[in-house]
Amino acid sequence: MKNTKKLGVKGAVCALAVGVSLAAFPATASAEEQIGWTGPTPANNGVIYLHNSSINNNDGGLHAKTRMWTSFGNTVEPFFMGVRSRLFKSGVMCEVVNYVYNPARASSVEAQTNTNCGTGSYNSHGFVKAFDGSVFNEYVTFPSNPINFTAPAAPAARTAAITESEQQEDTDAAFTVNGESYGLASQEEGVADPDNVAVFADSGAFGYVDTVGINSAEAGTTLPVYDRDGVTEIGGFTIK
Repeated sequence: MKNTKKLGVKGAVCALAVGVSLAAFPATASAEEQIGWTGPTPANNGVIYLHNSSINNNDGGLHAKTRMWTSFGNTVEPFFMGVRSRLFKSGVMCEVVNYVYNPARASSVEAQTNTNCGTGSYNSHGFVKAFDGSVFNEYVTFPSNPINFTAPAAPAARTAAITESEQQEDTDAAFTVNGESYGLASQEEGVADPDNVAVFADSGAFGYVDTVGINSAEAGTTLPVYDRDGVTEIGGFTIK
């Protein structure tokens, strides 16, 4: 099993600026889609990758997509690229899709979420991984701008519960309990996540999940969701 280390986009941009003149740049957007800024990675095994996150409702559904591709269109070996998509509703994590890797030689790979947490404002903010010949290096994408989404008239049980949670809870709150921080996941470059990030549980309840756990859990893993006291377990959050 390959080891993994994590680097931020800020570090990637700084490292790249030393040897290669390639800056992040904005992509186009439409009423139904918002595409975040495209960012570069440093060279991994001699390859520079580009990546971004986007969100769309083009087919009537809601999809947060993360994409990664080689900067010059060259193909790389299987499992050299990986993408992890995350969907946020007004800053609260709604869905996380585990890493998807290129299964064959390819120049790009992408993955997307396929659910929603009810009517509201959504954006996309994912992770990518590049294999450098010995370890995977992980980078966070730039977040997309939000889009507004109208859920179907007959809500699912989870979305109905989420609507109730939003009416009862202060979802924007940031606080500390027993030395651990709680709040929304960071949407800003260079700003670390709190120790525990806000999520909508599988049941629709609002609570908090350990940040390290949710950023590393495999597909099918259900993480415990805790109330504001950091002790009372109120549900689970399953990685797709």
